[in-house]
This record gives sequence, structure tokens and C-alpha cells, in this order.
Amino acid sequence: MKPSFFEVRIPSGVDASELAGVLEGSDFLGAWEQDGLIRLYWQGAREDILEKVSIGLRQMGMELSREVMALFEVKVQDWNAQWAASVQPVRVGRRFLIRPSWSSPAIPDGAIELIVDPQQAFGTGHHATTQLLLEWLEDVEWHPGARVLDVGTGSGILCKEALRLGASSALGIDIDSTAITCAKGYARTIHLHDDQDR
Repeated sequence: MKPSFFEVRIPSGVDASELAGVLEGSDFLGAWEQDGLIRLYWQGAREDILEKVSIGLRQMGMELSREVMALFEVKVQDWNAQWAASVQPVRVGRRFLIRPSWSSPAIPDGAIELIVDPQQAFGTGHHATTQLLLEWLEDVEWHPGARVLDVGTGSGILCKEALRLGASSALGIDIDSTAITCAKGYARTIHLHDDQDR
């Protein structure tokens, strides 16, 4: 199996978000910081990556020896299968119960059941940001003609629940092709229009 992308690890001490901004380009995927290291993710030719990091650091007025940079190939894996095995139903807010299709928990009276299977798009209901927005949607005083715009919609779960709770229309937008495919599939399973391509 061929590697799908590369990871570069460098010591912390650099502003990760500033470095990510400097490195931003078609083959740079993102950065995060953990355990005293900044991890940078790339697509593209292996031999160019460390040079790009060095150039980015110099643009920030920093020098870092290549001896302290580590480059790893990250193999393609079925992340869904690995993660799906651990997904459990979760209660969110006062009424939401989110579960994968293969789980059949008892549904409390008055609960709003969301069946969302894990895929490689954000928005399964298990992340704090999704849960906070679902709780917020519960408290919205919906009025006729209310419209929702979800930028970075991921799976589309927030659009779906906004419609169920009282929105007249909801538009989900994403730039990630995996998320778009996932959201369109989710919209079809719940009989919503999926004619948006972004």
C-alpha cells in the first residue's frame, strides 16, 4: 500500500499557526502541536518537503537544522473501520441521542434520535463543537422562514437537525470533497435535496 501523505516533526518553539500560514499551499495539509513537537502534514514529493519547511522557517526569521527535523511516511489506513469499532451512542443536550446504525439502544421518551455512521468527514456528533451547536439549536426560537448556513458542514448533521427543529431551509457548504460526498449521501438517506456541490 502506498503512503498517502508525509508527516514532518519539528521541536516546538515555533508558532504552529504562523508556520502553517507561511507553508500554506496546494500540497500542505495542516499542522498541530503535541508533546513538544509540531507535526506538519504534506502531500507531494518527499524530497521537497524538508526544504519547504526550512524556507518557511527562514521567512519567519528562524533557522532550524535538518538534523532536528523528522520525516515520516503515513500509510493509507481504513480509519473508519478502526474508529467505528469504538463508537458508542451518545446523549447530547436535553433531547438528542446520536448513534451509529448498528447500535440499538433504548430510546428515551421525547428523545430526538440521530443515526450517523462514522465516515471520513467531520460531524458524527462525538466532537465537542458539534455537540455545543446541537445544544444551541435546541434553544433557538425558530420563526417562519428561518434559514441556516453551515460553513464547513462536514457530514451535514447540523443542517439536518436545524431543519428538524424548525428551520425552513438549511445550506451546508464545504471545500473537502470527502465531506461533500458524505453530506450528499446523508441528505439522500433523510430525503433532503443534495444539489449543492460545495
